[in-house]
Amino acid sequence: MYIAILAMVESQNGEELPNYGERFPWDVTQQGLILGADFWGSFATAIPGAYLAERIGPKVVIEFAFIINTFITILCPIAAQHGFKSIYAARILMSFLGGPLYPCFQNLISRWIPADEKGKYLACLQGGSLGTIFTWQMIGFLVEAIGWPWGGFYIPAMITAIGVGDFSSIFGNALYDWLSRNIFTSQLLGLSNAASSVGFFQ
Repeated sequence: MYIAILAMVESQNGEELPNYGERFPWDVTQQGLILGADFWGSFATAIPGAYLAERIGPKVVIEFAFIINTFITILCPIAAQHGFKSIYAARILMSFLGGPLYPCFQNLISRWIPADEKGKYLACLQGGSLGTIFTWQMIGFLVEAIGWPWGGFYIPAMITAIGVGDFSSIFGNALYDWLSRNIFTSQLLGLSNAASSVGFFQ
């Protein structure tokens, strides 16, 4: 969003800008709110995310957060077309889902990585700024080539979906397994008990 928004807003001084897709009349304050929305939710959900990582496992939380954020990213161009409030709400929701990720990654490293290799993985985690530099450059090229809806949202969402698939293949589909054990099984037991109580199986 930090790069894509440059191609999404109208000029503040009437300057003619390249056509990378529909532009929106968001002023400087609104642009700042959209960009700053990344941090509103993360402060509120970091500690609950750490609790959930201990309670249900970091893999479940990570998969859930990435899957929902991927869907929201796909919907962001539509949200932008519906106005400032819609895209702002989408960005805040994404920030709430992003908050638990860092404590979950730390929890995952503490559980899965051998003691003599933890430093390497922590260094990779702290080195995320290199990924940010690469991603911003990539999105800039994509926006210029194919416009901000695809370059800024759809293709990054596809890459994230591939990453989630790789994560699931390495660590197992933890979210599905957890839902199967705790949600689907409980519902089936509840239906079975309800049926028994009315004599359905008699």
